[in-house]
Amino acid sequence: MNSDKITEIFCSIDDFCKDFVPYWQSHSLANGRKRIRFIQVESGMNPFNDRHIPYHAFHELMTHFGYLPFGLYEQHLEWNGQARLRFVNAVFVCPSVGNSVHR
Repeated sequence: MNSDKITEIFCSIDDFCKDFVPYWQSHSLANGRKRIRFIQVESGMNPFNDRHIPYHAFHELMTHFGYLPFGLYEQHLEWNGQARLRFVNAVFVCPSVGNSVHR
């Protein structure tokens, strides 16, 4: 690949980021508007699992932004058959959804 092609690709990515980043920031968790109602993450439950971010780390992050734990879905055991939970799909909700569901 020649340097002109690399420059062209870089400029295309840069143009995309100039348009996308402001949009993304306006919809991010930190902007306080809570436009994202549900967040699902695949999180590790086994402290020896080095392929998934631990559930407690997601819990700490999501509660910091005001999201509430909603449920743990698709629970998977260790691949070697041990009766130990490896990972789950954890769902967090914004407070307005959590309050309307738990009334």
